[in-house]
Amino acid sequence: MLNLTIALRSLLRDRGHWHGKKEPNIKKYLDLAALGTIADIAPLTDINRIITVHGLNELTKADRPGIKALKEVCSLDTGAVNVGAVGFQLGPRLNAAGRMSKADAGVRLLTTQDKEEARFMAEELDLENKKRQVVEKEILKEAVAMVEEKKLYEKASIVIYSSGWHPGVIGIVASRLVDKYYRPALVLAIMDGEGKGSARSIDGFHLYRGLSQCSQYLEGYGGHKYAAGLSILPENIELFTAEFEAVVKKSVSDEEFKPPLKIDSEITFNKIDDLMLEEAERLLPFGASNAEPVFSSHHVSVLSVKLLKEAHLKMTLHQMGFSFDAIAFNMSDKKIREGEKISIAFSPRFNIWNNKRSIQLIIKDIKN
Repeated sequence: MLNLTIALRSLLRDRGHWHGKKEPNIKKYLDLAALGTIADIAPLTDINRIITVHGLNELTKADRPGIKALKEVCSLDTGAVNVGAVGFQLGPRLNAAGRMSKADAGVRLLTTQDKEEARFMAEELDLENKKRQVVEKEILKEAVAMVEEKKLYEKASIVIYSSGWHPGVIGIVASRLVDKYYRPALVLAIMDGEGKGSARSIDGFHLYRGLSQCSQYLEGYGGHKYAAGLSILPENIELFTAEFEAVVKKSVSDEEFKPPLKIDSEITFNKIDDLMLEEAERLLPFGASNAEPVFSSHHVSVLSVKLLKEAHLKMTLHQMGFSFDAIAFNMSDKKIREGEKISIAFSPRFNIWNNKRSIQLIIKDIKN
C-alpha cells in the first residue's frame, strides 16, 4: 500500500497535479507502516528495512496523538522506539481489542486527532491487553496440563481442544506450545457447535500444505508456512488429529524436531564492551530475516540467580575477571545454582536504567 501511494504521488507529480500545491508528506505515515511491518513479523530486509528504520523514527517522535498516548501507557514516552517495543508493547495492545472484543478500537486510536480521546482509547487498549494476558495465562496453563497428561509431547504434533477457551488468544497459546515442545501445535476453541482453531508450526513443516492434506475433515482453512487458522466440526476432530499426526510424522525428520539456535561466534567476556555493541547496533533494526547476533561462551560462573515473576531468571555471571547482569526469559525450568559453571548462548544489549547505560546479556539457552 505504501509503494502504491508513493507511485500514485509520483504519477500525479508527472501530470502536473501538484503544480503550485504542496505535495502530501508520505513520510509521516511511516509510523503506521512500521507498526504493521514489525507486528506482522515481515522480513526486515530491502524496502521493509528502509520503511522500518524511518518508521521507528516517526514512532519515536510520536506526532500522531494515538501513538503518543499508547507510548505513554506503555511507559515508552521517553527514549527511542525500537523493534522490541513495537513487537512486545505497542503491537500487543493494538491487537488486544481484536482478540478480546472489537478491533475498531485500535483503528480509532490510530486515526483520532483528539488528544483526550486518544488517551481514553489507549487506556482502554491497555486494559484489554491485561485481560488478554490473564485469559492467555489460564488457557496456556490448561493446555500444558493437557499435553503433559496425555503425553502429546511424544507425538509429532499437538492438537488440543476445549469448549471453555477464548478464540481470540488460542493463536498465542499455540505459539507458546511450539516454543515449549517444538512441534506443530493446533489449539481449538469449540463454540456454537463448531471448532475454531489456530495453528503454529516449526521450521521443518509447511503448515498450510500439511492442512491441505487433511482438508477432507475441515470446514475451512487458510494461512502460510508457519501459521494458519481453520474451522472444523467437533465430530471430525479425532479423525483430523490422526491424519494430521500422520502427515507431520511423514514430513519431518527427527533432527527437525530439535529447535535450531544459530551461534554466530564463540566469545569470552573480556571481548564484550561498549564499542562492540555500538558496532553491532549499526545492523539495527533486528527482526525477521535480520536476526540479532547470538554468541556462545563456556565456563561461565554464576555469581547470583533469582526467579522473576515465576518465569524468568535474573543472574549475575562472571568470566575472566568480567561480570555482567543477565536475564533468561521463560527459563524458570532451568535448574541453575549459585557457584556453578555453565555454558550460555546470548545476545549482549545496552540496558538503560535511571539514565545510566550498562551491558546486559539476553540469554537464549543455558547448559549446565
